[in-house]
This record gives sequence, structure tokens and C-alpha cells, in this order.
Amino acid sequence: INRAAVSQYNPYGKLQETSSDEIDKRLIVRPGKPVDGDTNGSLIAVSYEARAEGVKRNDRGRDAVKKCPELRIVQVPVKHGKADLTMYRDASYRVLNKLVASVKENAPSKTAAGTILVEKASIDEIYIDVTSMAHDMAQRAMQERDMQGSQSGGSSEREATTSSAKYTSYWQDILNDLGAAQCTTVGGVEEINANALAANSLSKDELRRGSQLQVLDSSGETALDSGSQAWWQRNLSDWTDLEIALACGAALVARARSDVASHFTAKAEDGREGTTFTLSAGVSTNKTLAKLASGMKKPDRQTLINPEAGDTLQQLFHPLPIGRIKGLGGKFGVELSEKLGVATVGDVAKLSLGEIEKHYPPSPDDETAQFLFNISRGICTE
Repeated sequence: INRAAVSQYNPYGKLQETSSDEIDKRLIVRPGKPVDGDTNGSLIAVSYEARAEGVKRNDRGRDAVKKCPELRIVQVPVKHGKADLTMYRDASYRVLNKLVASVKENAPSKTAAGTILVEKASIDEIYIDVTSMAHDMAQRAMQERDMQGSQSGGSSEREATTSSAKYTSYWQDILNDLGAAQCTTVGGVEEINANALAANSLSKDELRRGSQLQVLDSSGETALDSGSQAWWQRNLSDWTDLEIALACGAALVARARSDVASHFTAKAEDGREGTTFTLSAGVSTNKTLAKLASGMKKPDRQTLINPEAGDTLQQLFHPLPIGRIKGLGGKFGVELSEKLGVATVGDVAKLSLGEIEKHYPPSPDDETAQFLFNISRGICTE
């Protein structure tokens, strides 16, 4: 069942009105029920399991089944001769509301819960600014870190051990009880395989259509790589202030994703574990890097990017085609490529502000040069 896709109705076939609850009627293709002229519509959504078989968005039903004979295609409901997306919008509303509610429920205080900012980017994407909440949590963790260091200095080994256990309980809650250390890959320190590196160079259009390179190992293995494990297992005294804050943000996201999965899990009729809503997430210091992080591990995983860590930006951000960055696609992206002779974010980062300003002179109404200079270095005001 996981190898599934959603199809637009075939405008050239026999059009039938269907409602969201007519599952059997909308399950237009399955093993034993081949594609015909009325069900050969284009795909508008593809599960990651089907992507792993090479199925992409915009594939026609017949072409998709050739790639994945086990594919099941569900047609969108049709009302008044048009696609009826009400079911999907309702699901989006319920899932994203639960996600935000969970973040608020796990805030360190009601005051902190009231500080989060939410921006819905699309039917299945949302930005949540938890800066203030993560800062409050990080302050307490940093106090434990500093107290641990002061208590251990000049103390006996037994006293130091007791102090360490006493003053790191809150930090352990963040790492373990909220689940951050168990499910968060750390970009820049992880062991990146060839597929992950190749996926990083995909264009925005290729990402939208779907690629085999985006999908995790089909074995379903969810264990973190050794590099990420080592990062999370460090002694608290070795953590910087920013690392602690990012870890707190990752903890909030991990718990929220878990709450969504638990809340919406449906049991199958035979009693087995049923379907649920799984989410991928990215955690960083701004929207641009969080967006990058969210696409690094799919499905049902999350990634943290610390822009101040070593060559993280050079490794993960700079190889991106410029069109992958919000505001640098379309006609402006083509213009940018021609004027500056650049293809990737890293190419832009090699240019000085002065070199960029030769092509985009600054003015009170035009800060294009400064924006390009900053964004190529992972600096974003959002």
C-alpha cells in the first residue's frame, strides 16, 4: 500500500463525479486492475516508497505502473467537473494545527508559548519560529553546563561525578525525553553517502517531481549515523551556546512530530498498525537553512544545521543550484546566472560585495547585492 500515488482526473477520459469517502471508486489502479484510457491521468503526488521505484510527479498512470507494477493510484475527488481538494486542505489544517499545538504544549512556560511565530508556506509546509522558546530552554541548560564546570573544578572525582549527575538532569530531558538525540541528523558531521550528495545538486523542479535520490534506504533503517551520534553524546561542557539552542529547537520539533504521528495513527481493519501522518523537519538559525535541512532526510526524519560549524555551509549549502534558494529562481535566476556567471550558491559566495554591486548597484530601493552577498553565506533575516 505504501507504493502509492495520487492522480489528477484524466480530462480526456470518462469523467465521473467522486467524493472523498468513495475510496474503492477512487482507487483507479492497483495490481489486477490495470490503467485504461479513463485512468491514465498525470500524477500530482507520489509516496516516497514509489519514488524509490523511479515514479515521479507528472508521470502518466500507464508510465508509472511500468516503473512500479505494485503501484496503487488514487484519483483526487471530482466535483462539478473539477478536482475537489477539500479533503487535502482539511487534513493539512488538522495536521499543522496539531503540530503547532504540540510545540506550544512543550514550551517551558505559557509566556514562551505565546512567542512562537507561524507561517504556512503551502498545503504541506510550515515554518515555526521557536527562537524565544529555544532561548529560554537553552538558558537553563547553559546554567547547568556552567555549574557543572564550576563544581568539578578542584573537587574530588566523587564530588565531580555527583555534581555532573545533579546538574545535567534538565539537559538529559532535552536530549532523551523529548527525543532530539535519537532522531536528529546533524548536517556537516554526518557520514554523507553518494546519493545524498547527488540529491543536493537537484534543481527545484527535480525536487518537486521527486527523485530516487531523495529517499532513505528502503530498509527503513532509522538509526543515526556515527557522526551525528558522536555529536549528541558529547559532554555538556563541550557544547557552545548556539549548539545548545539548536538542540533545544530540535527537541521541540522532535516531540511535535512524534505527537502528530501518535495523534493521527489509524489502526488497520485486521488490527495491524495502520497509516499515519509522518513529517520531515529542518532546524537551523533561519528559514533558508531550515528549508535546506528539512529536505536532507526523508521521509519521517529531521536534520539540524549549525552554520557556524566548520565547513558545514561549504559542504551542504554551497553546492545547491541557485534556483533552489527562495527569490533566486525563475527569470531572475537566469539573469543572475548570466550577469554574474554563477550556477551554484557557492559560486555567488566566491564574489565580493563590490563585484556583485557592479551588476546590481545599491540604492535605497534596491538591496539586491547585499541580499545576494548575505544569502550565499547562509545569512538570512527571516
